[in-house]
Amino acid sequence: VFFDAKTLKLEKQVKTGSNAISMIDLLPGGERCIVRNNRGAILSVQIDTGNVTTIRQATSDRWPGNGRFACSIDGKYLAFIDAQRKVAFLDLERGNLKYVTSSTLSRRGWTALALSSNGGMLAHGDNQGAISVWRPSNGFSIQGHHDHSAGIKQMAITPDNRFIVSAGQDRAIRMTSVYDQERKRVLNGHEDPVTCLAVAPNNEFIVSADNAGIVKVFSLTGKGNSWTHHSQEGGGIAFHPRESRYVLAKTNATLEIWDHGATKPTRILSGHGKAASSDAAGRSVKWITFHPQGKQLAAGLGDGTICTWNPDTGEYLRSWKGHDSPILSLAYSPDGTRLASTSNEDGTLKIWNTHTAKIVRSIPFTHYSFRLSWNKDGTRIVSGTSGFRSMVIDITSGKTLFVLPGECGTYTPDGKHILYVEKDKKSNRNIIIDCDALTGKETGRLQGHVTRIADVVITADSQRAMSLDYDGIITVWNMNTGVQLLNLPAPEGFYGGRLFIGSHGRTLAYHGTNTTFWSTGKIADPSQANERP
Repeated sequence: VFFDAKTLKLEKQVKTGSNAISMIDLLPGGERCIVRNNRGAILSVQIDTGNVTTIRQATSDRWPGNGRFACSIDGKYLAFIDAQRKVAFLDLERGNLKYVTSSTLSRRGWTALALSSNGGMLAHGDNQGAISVWRPSNGFSIQGHHDHSAGIKQMAITPDNRFIVSAGQDRAIRMTSVYDQERKRVLNGHEDPVTCLAVAPNNEFIVSADNAGIVKVFSLTGKGNSWTHHSQEGGGIAFHPRESRYVLAKTNATLEIWDHGATKPTRILSGHGKAASSDAAGRSVKWITFHPQGKQLAAGLGDGTICTWNPDTGEYLRSWKGHDSPILSLAYSPDGTRLASTSNEDGTLKIWNTHTAKIVRSIPFTHYSFRLSWNKDGTRIVSGTSGFRSMVIDITSGKTLFVLPGECGTYTPDGKHILYVEKDKKSNRNIIIDCDALTGKETGRLQGHVTRIADVVITADSQRAMSLDYDGIITVWNMNTGVQLLNLPAPEGFYGGRLFIGSHGRTLAYHGTNTTFWSTGKIADPSQANERP
């Protein structure tokens, strides 16, 4: 069935036979298309006349890879898997047929094929997620890589012959450079296995479809939709728990409160310079966090001092010497009566009374803790330490209840789960483990990052997670299904940056050398607005 691309008006129907059509490729000029039916026959259809000619006869062999084919963009070459499970290369103009490989394929087999624009390069994918690239002219292997976690359903080579595009059972569309396998890009958004894809002739977008019948268009030239960008930030940011505002820590040891979308700060906080040491490093802000009701704002400084303010009035409340080395992390308890802190070198986790600034408990620590997370009732803390360990600590006794074999440990806001990052022994890649908060028993996995994961945050409704890897890729996850919803590139790559999520899940921030904000829309909170990130 043929449609006008602009109006979507039905133009023509051509009957190709009695068997269902399982693959189709429209050749340049729109005069001819190549079709494969479910019996493995490959047909050429002349669109204007409706004439159908057979390129390859049907076969009774029902092997899953049988009949897969790929056309070059210039319409001169065709590659397909024959009944003997060999890859054949056909010159459509001359009718010459040759085999790329002499050996037959195993049952693991090739499930997708792609030809470059001039037929000089052939890529194939198998049902285990591996991809190989060949020269059809001489049968030489060019490269091979394993990017997918499940079988590949469809592949393409971009018209400029620079990238191999693949998709399949793992719901991700992956782009890998032909010339440099380290150059990768992942396009997410499908929540069902991807069954087909096509790259626009101008290299500007990809169209894909999945098992649920959802068609998506991905721009290959667009940039992340960030609304504002602040330069030269210092010790991070913190979102107000109830209002559309946030606080930024600057490198000059100042704190600025900003309203959403504003072009200048609403208020600048001061007073902490007097409490800290005289040198710039001691006055620098290392971590900031809001009281759960927004009543206080706490900052940890480079000399171990902790300072608090009233964010509504800007009033400087108090300061005290919390540690003997730079503060690494701060976190208020859910009821706001206690504040937890860790530092760079003194090896302790300290719990403070927020009304009196008196210490409640000091707990010995053996690893750096870059993020602290309380459970919902304030009885436990998980400390996402370095060295691939996250410790779950009982606040009353100070005892470690159990140790999770991964870093970046954090509670989901509903208190039911803990997420942490573990290194998979088989693939040597980082995966996010979802475990039961009470027992530490694994309940699920979020897989897809290629390089080490640096940070994980969770929306307030516990429905979405965001993770950052060392490639500077920010991935948004559906916590219920484990599906990758989308990827956002950190504007400057990864330089020790961190992620922060707004209280209603509608704002995501990446803080590195600079700070960039995104409006997350329905991806982070399905009950809210319809805009995409």
